[in-house]
Amino acid sequence: MEENRNDEIKESEKKKESGKIKKTGGKPSVIKMGVLVILGVLTVVSGIYYYSLIVKEGSPKVIYQGEEQVKEIVRESLTIYVPTESGESLGEKQVEIIIGDTPEARVKNIFEALKENLNYTISFTDDDGKVVETKFLDDAVQLMDVYIDGRDIYLNLNYHFRDNMKTISQEIFVIYSIVNTLTEDGRYRRVKFLINDKEVEQLNFYKLSDFYERNLEI
Repeated sequence: MEENRNDEIKESEKKKESGKIKKTGGKPSVIKMGVLVILGVLTVVSGIYYYSLIVKEGSPKVIYQGEEQVKEIVRESLTIYVPTESGESLGEKQVEIIIGDTPEARVKNIFEALKENLNYTISFTDDDGKVVETKFLDDAVQLMDVYIDGRDIYLNLNYHFRDNMKTISQEIFVIYSIVNTLTEDGRYRRVKFLINDKEVEQLNFYKLSDFYERNLEI
């Protein structure tokens, strides 16, 4: 009897054991979350690595970025020579010019200052006997190039320089207005005029084959 009783108790305990429900929520959930976090971190790291090596590698690299340089405009006070009110001689006049980056640029700026100040009108009689007025130095006259050889300057002017000259006094005043102005500070000693990059024997009244030197008697 006692043995049968013990067997029944053991059998009953086995049935209870087999009837228990196993929980699956604990440790397996933590593992899954850990795996997801690791995958997320790997995705972010690989994305940063791809951008730095592939995308950013193709863009230009800034080695050095200096400050933007503002170019200073330097002006110079200059004595130029223009006809006096009487029109019988050349007189001094003070102007300001921009110096320029090179000696050639400075000479061109001086020439432009002269053009602005030689804004006189002269009268002459043309071939038909008519009295005509024209500018002392026309706007069409252009200084194309400047060549400097030591203390000598070559001014290469366009063909309007010759066409502009209508009278003897106009021509000599224009020539020496340029020559005396360019030789004022002693940097240059002589000036030679070219027309369209060529040496010419004569303008309309005066020779151009020779150099002109400073002459304050004009």
